[in-house]
Amino acid sequence: MAANLAYAILGQLARLHYSVAMPLIIDGYNVLHESDKPSSLAGLDEALLCAALARSDLRSQCPVVVCDGRPKPLGFTESPSPGVSLIYSGPSRSADDVIIAMIEADSAPRRLIVASSDRVIRRAARRRRATSWTSVEFLRHLAGALG
Repeated sequence: MAANLAYAILGQLARLHYSVAMPLIIDGYNVLHESDKPSSLAGLDEALLCAALARSDLRSQCPVVVCDGRPKPLGFTESPSPGVSLIYSGPSRSADDVIIAMIEADSAPRRLIVASSDRVIRRAARRRRATSWTSVEFLRHLAGALG
């Protein structure tokens, strides 16, 4: 089941823009709920995170923001920013499961950058030799890139 989920997600991403040298996978709510974020990034939500990524140097990594559950009522169902993907895990699985499936299914995981402070996700990234950033590291990079 996890493999089927991963292939479905990877197929969806491939149609968008996932085929670049160093994709960036972001644990959306883990990053958004980080308490130690730079003040310039206070108040971020999913759409604002996507917009910030689209304005930063991280856009070249074709970032994929993965969030738990379903989109909020009257919220965005997909990224409002070109070059950035926004995926919701759906009601029956977690964003962690989706991210881990993406890492496991990637044919060249060493090219991945995974941004999350979740230990299980970071362990999965390290096991596949992907680059792993904590949420704080990611947010500091993003804040610096935005000036």
